[in-house]
Amino acid sequence: MAAAVAVITVLMPAFVFLATSTVMAEATFTLAQLCVALTVERAARRADSHWMRDAVECGLIAGVTLLIRLAGIAAIVAAVLYLARRRGWRTALVCGAVAAACYAPWAIYSAVNRAPLVERVEHGGSIAYGYDELLLMRRGGEPGGGQVTLRELPGRIVFNLINIFGRDAGAFVLPMAYRDVIESGLEAFLLSGETGFRATGIGGGNAVLWVSLPVSAIVLIGFVGLVRRRPTVAEYMIPMTIAMVVLVPARTFRYLLPLTPFLLFYFFRGIETIAAWVRRTPDWRFGAPFRVAAASLLALIAIEHVQYIRSARSGPQPVWLRDYEEVRNVTDWINANVHDRSPIASSNPGLVYLATGRKTVALSNPRTHLEEWQQLGVRYAVALHQAEKPPQSLRFRPLYESAQLKLWVMELPAGLDRK
Repeated sequence: MAAAVAVITVLMPAFVFLATSTVMAEATFTLAQLCVALTVERAARRADSHWMRDAVECGLIAGVTLLIRLAGIAAIVAAVLYLARRRGWRTALVCGAVAAACYAPWAIYSAVNRAPLVERVEHGGSIAYGYDELLLMRRGGEPGGGQVTLRELPGRIVFNLINIFGRDAGAFVLPMAYRDVIESGLEAFLLSGETGFRATGIGGGNAVLWVSLPVSAIVLIGFVGLVRRRPTVAEYMIPMTIAMVVLVPARTFRYLLPLTPFLLFYFFRGIETIAAWVRRTPDWRFGAPFRVAAASLLALIAIEHVQYIRSARSGPQPVWLRDYEEVRNVTDWINANVHDRSPIASSNPGLVYLATGRKTVALSNPRTHLEEWQQLGVRYAVALHQAEKPPQSLRFRPLYESAQLKLWVMELPAGLDRK
């Protein structure tokens, strides 16, 4: 069982994409979170008197997890509550204190060196805001959309719950049912039920509900069975993580991906539990139903990877590689044709800075920010993802447009300081 979960986890298309084609932290964070669960569970089962050593060990690993991603707070809260139940509040509080001490230097450093709010608003874009500020935004990463109200919060929670159980769950077991093979792994970023301008090509429509809802039901059956029998720290981590995720104004799949080993285990246990009901046996065990389900899932994932490799070598170019080439063409064009070192307003300020060496600000709402950009000396606007062009009334001058995605470079109208 453990071997099957481990192999399927590392072959999960979303994990493979994130580990090989990006510099995202999901794979490392998943390992750290799993180490937290194992360490806490071992500490909870020990009956000796070395409570201090166990608490410090759990706290150190939990602190490292929190430094990798702030989302590790859910695992720490779960660990503290579980240790309090199994070993008493003394062990739990020391674990939490050690984890907090590990995170404190970074928290102090980031607070001391945080730019003033006026400067961050002037820069714009999600990169200039902290997690606390992003959570309060109506739409994640879009400060221009205003802050969410208490009246809107229940709608956000319901929307995220529908995404989690009606879309995300199925992508852990049957991701190939959501998209084409040349999009393998992109569910990590694009899986969503959003509509309108924020809609994506993965997860839209109601058809995916017929894939995800049965998977969610099986996972919940396995989860409830474990809770009724003897809950472990994992059964604390899952609800804590979901409670955190339903509050975020962003696509939820990436936040759930580090739970893959646990969710796969619940899925297989749910299948065996249902099989025991059908057989009318008094208890479940990992037997033929689990082996058939695990073998089928491994076969489907292996087939997808083979098809992806064949497509990447001889068929249509994978979507993310095609997009990468277009983005690189834009930054190459800037380096070859833009000879002054004026700052640039971009939809991806960090990437433009890394690729061109030019100072950047976030490209958002040109009608509102044009005068600010002109005062800062910004001369060019660059869209590195599909975005609406500034209205013609603002007199932006087109300089370059890519072939497929229509990414663009435009020159700002001259400000009063340059006339």
